[in-house]
Amino acid sequence: MINECVNYSESIPDDFGGFDKLSFIEDKVKRQPIFRIKYTEHSLGDFPIISPEIYVSDAFREVVFENGLTGFTFYEVWSSQEAEASVEELNPFVRESLDEDVEAHLQAYYGPIIRRVEAESAELTEAGFYEMAPTESVPFYTVATHGYSTLRLPAPPGLDSAYVELVMHADQDPFEDEKYSWIPQVMHQVGSFAVNNMNWIGQWMVFPNQELDRYVDTYERTLTGEKVKLPLQVQPYSPESGFCGVMVVPPLPQCQEAFMMPYLENGKETHGEWPVYFHTLLPLYEEEMEYYFQHGQEALLEKMMENGIEHLFNLHRPNTFKEKRKGFFGRFNK
Repeated sequence: MINECVNYSESIPDDFGGFDKLSFIEDKVKRQPIFRIKYTEHSLGDFPIISPEIYVSDAFREVVFENGLTGFTFYEVWSSQEAEASVEELNPFVRESLDEDVEAHLQAYYGPIIRRVEAESAELTEAGFYEMAPTESVPFYTVATHGYSTLRLPAPPGLDSAYVELVMHADQDPFEDEKYSWIPQVMHQVGSFAVNNMNWIGQWMVFPNQELDRYVDTYERTLTGEKVKLPLQVQPYSPESGFCGVMVVPPLPQCQEAFMMPYLENGKETHGEWPVYFHTLLPLYEEEMEYYFQHGQEALLEKMMENGIEHLFNLHRPNTFKEKRKGFFGRFNK
């Protein structure tokens, strides 16, 4: 159904014919479980546009979840409840942190910035990188993305982890040593998939290096609690490393406060503004991921933590499970 239901007085157009903030006329949507919108007041002129996006009601979403249907990704664009609407107003779909705020945050917890790599394009779904030098406290080169948090990703109800950046550690400079050049590539793979598909990134999630179809299937099964298909059919990021995936983990203990960066406006925090989360990616071997999907995160960490937390970030660490399966398959590169 095509629904002319946009509340123009409360909606904010973007520069591309859509909306930074979208509000509906409640009486026109409350009995519509699924629809597209038609609107004429936008930045491109006064001609009608029919949205490519499909909008659904809370009731429709609940039916999908109750019946275990897969292949759907939902994120809230509007609520008739004032409290929920105010959250979205304070945390818009597009929100950019100032470079100086990000740089101050990274240097406070990881070390001095020695490199900035610009994004390949000006698209909102692209990100660049910062690299921090090793310090006595953090004895690794640290790489952090900069740009993914411009977009608000969907987050489960009650969580404020919708704006995210990614962090990885290496004992050599991944921008100088080709053996470690896979590190920024992995960060781009995980981050670009999330922002291009509007998918959430949360703590303890695992992202195997699979062909795209399998990658999507693994992600959806992880969110719905279904069993992930094994074997994973992964390929190592590089012949030297043997790592075939990453797990989202908390920061190193000495970097705990780096996990959340308050969003600042004119140098001040605003009540209700969600922070930027810097998620750390820990490389995993194939057998470690399969153990994770079979036995859970706690069981895997119990086995991996025998030599301490920092040992886990040593990219030369041995596979937790000695027996290695031979034969690898294609990988997802984007």
